[in-house]
Amino acid sequence: MTPYRLAAAAEITEVQGILRAGGLLGPEKRIAYLGLLDPARGAAVDTEDRRFRVFIHDVSGGRPLDVAVSVTSGEVTSVVELDKALAGELPVLEEEFDVVEQLLAADERWLRALAHRGPDVGKVRVAPLSAGVFEYPEEKGRRILRGLAFVQDFPEDSAWAHPVDGLVAYVDVVSREVTQVLDLGAMPIPAEHGNYHGGGVPAVCFAHLAAGAGQRPAPGHGLGSGDDRGARSPALGRRVRSGVGGPRPLRSRRHRRSRTVGRRGAPGGHCTGNDDVAARRDAPGPAPGAVQRLKRDSQELSR
Repeated sequence: MTPYRLAAAAEITEVQGILRAGGLLGPEKRIAYLGLLDPARGAAVDTEDRRFRVFIHDVSGGRPLDVAVSVTSGEVTSVVELDKALAGELPVLEEEFDVVEQLLAADERWLRALAHRGPDVGKVRVAPLSAGVFEYPEEKGRRILRGLAFVQDFPEDSAWAHPVDGLVAYVDVVSREVTQVLDLGAMPIPAEHGNYHGGGVPAVCFAHLAAGAGQRPAPGHGLGSGDDRGARSPALGRRVRSGVGGPRPLRSRRHRRSRTVGRRGAPGGHCTGNDDVAARRDAPGPAPGAVQRLKRDSQELSR
């Protein structure tokens, strides 16, 4: 077997056990990244040492750790404390998406900005991104995430098609404090949906064609942005990544604060030309055979 083979589920479970036995995992500790390390340079071809690199985040505010674990020897081979001012913050955790959205849903500044734009706060999904490490003294040593808002009209709707432009919030997810809400002025929220299915044909169209006259499509009938595997949110279909260019802490860049908000997402195609979601979902069904013709035409166009 090659030492470069992909990590197995049993190996990942074993890494977790080794970390717990070494006191490196606990109620306040989270694995922000876990990946297989290449064999040591110069290692004999017939010698195999399966090593993993793990980034451990302390939700209570302690220093993050960069840990190397060997499942071959069953031990932790190195532990390095990271200086966040130099290395940056570890990747955003799945649970932090919920923390940011909940904190903003109770913040008066955020609620006031949404009230000026119209959407109900219950339909607003927040996608937090790393705010990076800069020279702002009030952010030094803090885990700050930047929240961008999107509207989700119904549970299967792709929220990315409805960005709430001109609004951004900064949240310290360790102290659970909204540090800033920047409202640069209300802009129109795109109403056109972005729900696609299969070969680029809007899923709402298929749902309409499959439904009888005056009937709603069955819930979840092909609606959404597809099967996005990996750590993600059911609401946004978001994927949590560990960065580009190899396993390392992220140091994302940020424009000046006066320019942090721009167009996010892109509206998709439409089915009936009507921007009202309820009207689109309640459209009457077509004549017999229309579903088959639409699918056939779509396949021919995609060739």
